[in-house]
Amino acid sequence: MRAFWVALGFLTVCPVGRPRDLTPADLGRAVGWFPAVGALVGALLVGLAWVGRRALPAELAAMPVLAGWIGITGALHLDGFLDACDGIFGGRDPETRLRIMRDERIGAFALAGGVLLLLTKYAAIQALLRWPDVWTWVVLPPVLLLTYLEAQQA
Repeated sequence: MRAFWVALGFLTVCPVGRPRDLTPADLGRAVGWFPAVGALVGALLVGLAWVGRRALPAELAAMPVLAGWIGITGALHLDGFLDACDGIFGGRDPETRLRIMRDERIGAFALAGGVLLLLTKYAAIQALLRWPDVWTWVVLPPVLLLTYLEAQQA
């Protein structure tokens, strides 16, 4: 069960307590729980979608889902994407790219990439909220993403 709590603490901002004696083996065992954590995140997003569809105009109903997705994960994936945008588009050689990606500040490429990513996610969520089987589509992205991450770690 420790592996589940490690995965939940690593992938979300849930205050489950982070063990101080965390080892690479603990993280390795936690990877198997990534899809389950994705399903929990997706279930939370379904609840936010339900509230958004009832409490807000249709044009704004995707906002709680997007804000919740960013908030519950602590913007973990957004941060990585921003670093990648700056590094890939801002560096001319591999060493410069890596140096740029390690820099905690964001550059123009990160800003442009982040805005485009968030607009795309917002539009996709808004489109999905119009479908009758929306619940499947709101839960599926976090599960698939975390399953992909699990496969990359194996």
